[in-house]
Amino acid sequence: MDDMNIEDAEELAEVTPAGYLSLNNEMRRTNTLINPNNPNDEAKPYDHVMYNTTYTQGEIDTAFDIKVIDLIEAMMPLWVSDEAYPGDPYNHNLFKQYYSDHHPVEFKMVVGSGDDD
Repeated sequence: MDDMNIEDAEELAEVTPAGYLSLNNEMRRTNTLINPNNPNDEAKPYDHVMYNTTYTQGEIDTAFDIKVIDLIEAMMPLWVSDEAYPGDPYNHNLFKQYYSDHHPVEFKMVVGSGDDD
């Protein structure tokens, strides 16, 4: 699980070790950078959760997959400053100073009670 700075499906295929899969194989955008003139520009799938299919059978909820949480929307109701919220309108340099330049991701693991035996 990491910020791998993977930019596209070709690069993901190149760096994924044999026997591993990424929960972000659909290449969901995980960076917060928004280009208002082209919203798909700079949409990068930087973040991945990779798992070994042999050793994690049943421990990764592949049906849940991975969810990218929109950090800009999630933090808006929590903004308490008198200053304008840096997510509305979006100011990338200011937003990442307060929060991050990556959206958080969510996935589910199921670890059995006897896993450490």
